[in-house]
This record gives sequence, structure tokens and C-alpha cells, in this order.
Amino acid sequence: MKVKILTLMIFPLFILFARDRKFDQLYEKVNIENIPIASSFLLEKGKSKKEYSGEKINDRNYDTAWCVSKNQGIGESIYLSFPNDFSYGTYDNLAINDFPISFALFNGFSKTEDLFFANNRVKRILIEFTEIPYSFATGDFTLKGDINLHGEPILNSIHEFSLIDSKELQKIKFKIKPKQKNQEGYQMGILAKMTILEIYPGTKYKDTCITEAGLFAGIEKYEKK
Repeated sequence: MKVKILTLMIFPLFILFARDRKFDQLYEKVNIENIPIASSFLLEKGKSKKEYSGEKINDRNYDTAWCVSKNQGIGESIYLSFPNDFSYGTYDNLAINDFPISFALFNGFSKTEDLFFANNRVKRILIEFTEIPYSFATGDFTLKGDINLHGEPILNSIHEFSLIDSKELQKIKFKIKPKQKNQEGYQMGILAKMTILEIYPGTKYKDTCITEAGLFAGIEKYEKK
């Protein structure tokens, strides 16, 4: 009987850690290593496999772009890095204040005017925020930067935005509220996923491109240098 009881106790813990570890790895890659993860990207013969990869969306190089050809980009998604504001994003502070977010984007392939209109541009997007508390500590499941995630990730909010058909910088500012309860002393961690909903058709190609895109806690400039 003791063996049966021990088995029942260990089995759910194993499932919990397996599920959390997969989320931890995604969170670490996107938010700590600052590497966007795309559902797909364009592969073009004769060019590097990473020529149009998701990493191009935040390389601060305005001659590159994340491009996707699958279904002309509609329904394709990318996880965007979301650095927290450590002085602002505590659950103690967010109990009385909303969390301000700035979203910035350079639409299309903006290297040249011809490339911009030849490829598809994004008309509508959806951004989904998954929330998880974290702290700075060390332990068996500590991520890079001495970050420990706590509890289960939950959906915080979903936002849909329309974009203009322009090479110029587009900025959107909005706020979110924490959904996790009784998390005083922890930081609010966010995993952000952007999905393409609708496009402006290109004149020559069926690939959809985004030159740069980023999310910031609070208000931060995102200008071409």
C-alpha cells in the first residue's frame, strides 16, 4: 500500500515539472536570451537559412526583415521579447497601478520602396500576453539571469490592432492589469505572442514581411539610427 501511495504522489509532480520546464525554456529563449521564436519563416534558394528568420524582427537592422510565405503569413505567429521594468513591474505596485506597454513596428520589407510594395505588409495583428510570476533566486529550475518562474502561466489578455500601410514607425500604447492573485513580492513576467490576421497584398510576391517589431514596458523610444 505504501508503494502505491508513493507512486500517486510522484506521478503528478513529474507531469507538472515536465510541463513547466517546456514553458521555462521558451520564456528563457525569448525574454532572457532575447531571441524571437517564429512559427515559420521564408527559405529562399541561394541564401542563408536565417536570411528571413524570426531573429530579424529585432536585430535593429532596417535592411532585414522577418518574412513568411506559409499561407501568405496569415495565421503565422512570433514570440516577441518582452523585457520587464524591474522598478515598476512588481505585483505590489501593480495592485494599484496598471502596467503600461509600448508596441513599435516597422511594417513590410522597408529596405527599399520597391521591396516594400512588392511583398505583403501586415494589416491586422493579434497580441496575446501570457502572465507568470517570477523572482530572482537560484535553484534546480533557475533560468539564466538567476530568474525563477513561479506557479502556472495564465492568459493575461488578448489585443487586436490595425496597422497602416506605411514604411514609417508605428507606435501603439496601452495598459494591462495583472491576473495572478496573491503574488506580492514577485515580478510580473510576460510572454508575448504576435499573430498575423490580415495583410496588404504585395504587387509581386506573396511573402509577408515585418522589418522590426518590439514590445517595451512603459514608454521607450524605438527610432531608426
